[in-house]
Amino acid sequence: MTSREVERLLMNHGFSRASQRGSHRKWVNASTGVKVIVPDHRGRQLPIGTQVAILGQAGIPDDEWHD
Repeated sequence: MTSREVERLLMNHGFSRASQRGSHRKWVNASTGVKVIVPDHRGRQLPIGTQVAILGQAGIPDDEWHD
């Protein structure tokens, strides 16, 4: 997954972009208070460990993004 695909999933789960510092964007879910950071490296695939960490912290179930 690219950072854009991860961000699309976050938006679908109530997250909104709060800020950006360099190539890293902070996303916040106002209802739960959960914050996650998504690196944006020009369309390259995020490492699987990074994907798992971001989506796990966000509380997004595996079956919604995992093959």
